[in-house]
Amino acid sequence: MKKRFYKRLQVSLMGSLAFLLFPAGLRADRVMDLPNAGLELWQDSLPLYWTGSTSSIPDEGISPSSDAHSGLWACQLVRTQKQHVRWSSCPLALPSGTYRLDYYVKGHGCLRNSYYSGTSYAPYAPYDTLSADDWQLKSYAFELKRDMDSLQLIFSLCQTDKAGLLIDDVALIRVLPDSFTPFHYDEYRIQSLSGGFRLSLASPAQVEVYDLSGHRLLDERVEGIKSFSLPRGFYLLHFPASRHTVKLMIL
Repeated sequence: MKKRFYKRLQVSLMGSLAFLLFPAGLRADRVMDLPNAGLELWQDSLPLYWTGSTSSIPDEGISPSSDAHSGLWACQLVRTQKQHVRWSSCPLALPSGTYRLDYYVKGHGCLRNSYYSGTSYAPYAPYDTLSADDWQLKSYAFELKRDMDSLQLIFSLCQTDKAGLLIDDVALIRVLPDSFTPFHYDEYRIQSLSGGFRLSLASPAQVEVYDLSGHRLLDERVEGIKSFSLPRGFYLLHFPASRHTVKLMIL
């Protein structure tokens, strides 16, 4: 069975590179574009495309941390006082619909989410009191009744310890209504990294990675966002449940 599967992968590669790069049924717009979602890009100790106009946290409360969930950097946020401050994204243009904000966080303090529509603030979600030294996946769901031209995602925090909270690998996912086709395993976004790639999934999936000789290099169940290290070259990323295969090029 394995040999036959390897041959099918190789035939698909030789027969249709376009299919491998953009397979039928791929709906990557479900995982929305979010600039610097992995918080890897920094300038003057601030993450690029974050710390929007609604941010109220002082610049000295924001810093890069090498204690990352994946990649090289995470964002460290410190606010020891009881009065909350906001840390927000750059303005985003989003169509109406239901969304889920996923992110990884660890540390000690109080954290909640909301968004700014461009004219007003949405109600805040309840505070989540965090006290963990391990990364946790958190989610915040919200619904937009109309299209938004300049929405800012908000992280509201207070009462952290001096080490603050670490946030990494943020993903914004557009959720389909129940009356339509539910999420499938082919809903993903791939971001190339130096020496690897980051995979963002709208729902958990089994993921396999093969080299072009058909040797399986990875076989892992992935939930949310995860980064993988691979040497430079070409690979095949395969989702067994949906039978979709994508060609990867690692630089």
